[in-house]
Amino acid sequence: MKRSLLIVNADDYAMNEIMSASIRAAFSEGLISSSSCFATSTIFQEEIRKAFEAGIKTFGVHLDLSFGKPVSTAV
Repeated sequence: MKRSLLIVNADDYAMNEIMSASIRAAFSEGLISSSSCFATSTIFQEEIRKAFEAGIKTFGVHLDLSFGKPVSTAV
């Protein structure tokens, strides 16, 4: 198994359809090794489904306080 010394992250997966498609393409071309996503995006569920279908199984979380809809009730 080849050990990677550098992680190249693409931020903002699921921000919009174009961003998500570009990040999936970058994964498939081997240009990036990591991505973080907007769980508050209105297209989050659909874009994560597309990522899984493309073989991308893990994401970091983009911590966000001002974009999209809340993922939980007010605290």
